[in-house]
Amino acid sequence: MRFRKVLTLVTVSIAGAKLNELNRYMNIMSDFGSSALLKKA
Repeated sequence: MRFRKVLTLVTVSIAGAKLNELNRYMNIMSDFGSSALLKKA
């Protein structure tokens, strides 16, 4: 039972890290998009 708990914690932390990375990527893309729009204007 203990092993299962550890496995769940590891899975959750990995998923959290992936979400964090995705969020950062989306932020970078939106920053890039808005700066490109500003340059066009």
